[in-house]
Amino acid sequence: SISESYYEPTEIKSTHGLSYTKLERTVKKLSKVLTEYDVLVNKTCGFHVHVSNKRFINKKFIVRLAHTWAAIEDVLMSTQPRSRYNNSYCRRFLLQYVKDDKTKLPRGKDELVHQLSENYAGHDSRYYTLNFQALEKHGTIEIRLHSGTVDSVKVIAWVQLMTALFEYVIENYRFDEVTRIMNMTISDEKIDSVFKLLQLPDALANHFKGRIERFGFKMLELQQTSAVEMIKLKPEQDKLVKKEQETRDKLRTIQNAYTEYQNNFERSLAEIEAQQER
Repeated sequence: SISESYYEPTEIKSTHGLSYTKLERTVKKLSKVLTEYDVLVNKTCGFHVHVSNKRFINKKFIVRLAHTWAAIEDVLMSTQPRSRYNNSYCRRFLLQYVKDDKTKLPRGKDELVHQLSENYAGHDSRYYTLNFQALEKHGTIEIRLHSGTVDSVKVIAWVQLMTALFEYVIENYRFDEVTRIMNMTISDEKIDSVFKLLQLPDALANHFKGRIERFGFKMLELQQTSAVEMIKLKPEQDKLVKKEQETRDKLRTIQNAYTEYQNNFERSLAEIEAQQER
């Protein structure tokens, strides 16, 4: 899927799951080879990470992960170049979170995985920064946000960050903490709060602070503010939509009854006219 008119596009992926230690060792060797052979990445290339754990296929975990990701996605995006901000292959998960209530997921594992794999709003549901569709196909959750890279330092740092995120959701998740961060717009304070929440070591936190691009803050701030307000309005909106649907159903019932009575009336008139002619 990489767009390139001159060089030959290539995808490199692991053939099976890797432990963190083996991944780190393999990535360092691979990065060295790619650098030696002048392998390049462009803006259409992404670096995707699949994470697996038997505890992922659980409604409670999915709800917590969706909540946490939506809360911190702006900070995660700020660590990436602008080409990842409005990319059709890694759309913002935040909008999906606002419009698609993950608390209404089924509890059964098969039903849960199937529903998570369904397309969202006319888009293939895997093309979001956080991809739950991979659970059905690979038994994993995929993170598609990171830009393409042949730099082992960037790869390992991102894997460490994602590991910290998933560990937080599994072991330390607190609804109030995540909601507080969700309500914050992106700033140095929010960035520090997110890294503290995930208990990142100073060296790792500093690595990502060095990568954060502030030119996108205003756009990310507007998106987060809009999402929070949409979440506040959604219960009332859902109530009104339900009431509107109920009103439409009643109106449809009345209209159908009216039409039936009108048809009966007209048939009766036709019969009377026929009798008079006879």
